[in-house]
Amino acid sequence: MRVLIAAARVGSLPARGALDAFAAGWRSGNPDALLDLAVCSSGAHDLLDAVEAVHGGSREVETVVAADGEHEHPVVVLLVAGTAYVQAGDVLDPPLARATTAWTGTSYGVGQIVARAADAGVRRVVVGAGDAATLDLGAGLLAALADAPPGPFDPATALDRLPAWLTTARARLRATELVLAAGTAASVRGLRGA
Repeated sequence: MRVLIAAARVGSLPARGALDAFAAGWRSGNPDALLDLAVCSSGAHDLLDAVEAVHGGSREVETVVAADGEHEHPVVVLLVAGTAYVQAGDVLDPPLARATTAWTGTSYGVGQIVARAADAGVRRVVVGAGDAATLDLGAGLLAALADAPPGPFDPATALDRLPAWLTTARARLRATELVLAAGTAASVRGLRGA
């Protein structure tokens, strides 16, 4: 018997851990079954594992500004045939002891990864998104693409600078396609916007 088992993250257990548990359970009842294990992702978690399982690639570690706008932390980026994949949650929701709320955080680190990829000639950047604790409507991402200094999201000052940041970001990304991978079509309204 051949069985396909596909799993995504279950609570805080990554997809690979969930697959191992499901496979162990299946093998205890049918040790002769051939199991094909597939990592699934909505884009929020396990995106790199899902893409790497199908397409291979190489992983690199980038140090970026954390969601608090003050500290730096490492983030893994997967490179596959001219495309860079990053999980925004790894930047926006790192396992840091520092508390960052939706309104004080920044997406600057995501913008740093996109900018570095574009500057290195990467043709396509896929940003896996989910329900992040940081909600700055992409202002931090645009600030990084415009080489503005990092910092927490401040609507009072960011709104005046957005047009210039957007112009610079468009110019910087003219040869790079930016793709949002999300499991839902969330709007920018409310605390669950994308």
